[in-house]
Amino acid sequence: MRSDSIHKKARRRSGHIYLIYFLIAVVVVAFALVVIMPPKKVIEKAPELEADSTKSQVNPEAHIDSAIYAIANCFGSGKDKVRINPKRDSQDILGSRELSVTVLVSDVFPLPIINKKAVEKISGAGGEIIDAIENNQNELKIRIGINKVFLRSLTIRRQPKIKPTPVDLALVIDDFGLVDSAFAEEFFAIPYPFTAGIIPFCESSPKWLQIAKESGKEYIVHMPMEPVDYQRNDPGKNAIFSDLPEKEIRKRIALALASLPGATGISNHMGSKITADRRIMTIIFSEIKDKGIFFLDSRTTVQTVCKEIGNSMRVKVLVITHCADAGDIEAPEISSNILKMGLEAREKGGAILNLHATQETLKALKDALPILSKWGIRFVTLSELANKKEE
Repeated sequence: MRSDSIHKKARRRSGHIYLIYFLIAVVVVAFALVVIMPPKKVIEKAPELEADSTKSQVNPEAHIDSAIYAIANCFGSGKDKVRINPKRDSQDILGSRELSVTVLVSDVFPLPIINKKAVEKISGAGGEIIDAIENNQNELKIRIGINKVFLRSLTIRRQPKIKPTPVDLALVIDDFGLVDSAFAEEFFAIPYPFTAGIIPFCESSPKWLQIAKESGKEYIVHMPMEPVDYQRNDPGKNAIFSDLPEKEIRKRIALALASLPGATGISNHMGSKITADRRIMTIIFSEIKDKGIFFLDSRTTVQTVCKEIGNSMRVKVLVITHCADAGDIEAPEISSNILKMGLEAREKGGAILNLHATQETLKALKDALPILSKWGIRFVTLSELANKKEE
């Protein structure tokens, strides 16, 4: 009996010891997994087409890769024409270390323009251009680094088989009525769609309405509105002022639309004070809402509330993205601006370009528009953009 009891106690002690050993082993293994073994490295994919994103201290090369995708998009090829050749143990995605990248683009774009845009995008993304070499007008090689560390070898190659993807660009030419010169009639002979901004209540406004109708060009009411510097810049007859009562504001908008029947929209001529005024813009939008027309924000102030109020009231609001002829500049500079903004439209997927009825702008358009057309720019009216937005 005594012997059996001793054996039972011994077995119990052994069981306790084995249990302790087992628990110690579990703790050791868990410690090794969590502390000793390093976690798997996660490689982030570069954000696509975000060339204007802010520089990152965590993954700065990702912004260079975004710029590379933007270059491909700008010159008509897109992401599917980006070829990545990893070096050493790099992954086969952008966003990792030391890659050789080839971008195939359309040969309708001259190499110097590709070179300038590529350097601009890469530098803007925080990359350093180690060197850039043009080879026989069809190939550009750029070595890129960050903090003097080589990261990317970029080859941009022009190919005739690649056709630029079509991108919509709406041209808005303003100030007909305020401008009343014989040369201005030549704008309506331009063989590309555009939208004419006619200022109402001018002596020649009916003439420009007739010319626009006969040419088949779209036209809108370019409504005079109070600017912040009204003492120096008078917007014109029957303008919208901030001290007008609601009834008078509605009356002037209605008169303007009645004077230009068939107008598809309304925009602000000057108006930096008005387009930042919530009360007045609410009145204007309520007046045009049921007429099925859109509002074009000329964006004469960064304090504009047009988009916000338009969205809340379900009024279609378009916004000027670029102005190519601001200031007293001549045709060659305007033409250069138009081409530059055309490339930006390709990069962003579309744009609304604002110009004015001057002789220098007319010369510039005659030179630049055929080039933009060859670059895959598809000229559309504001109505087409507004209808696409609604879809």
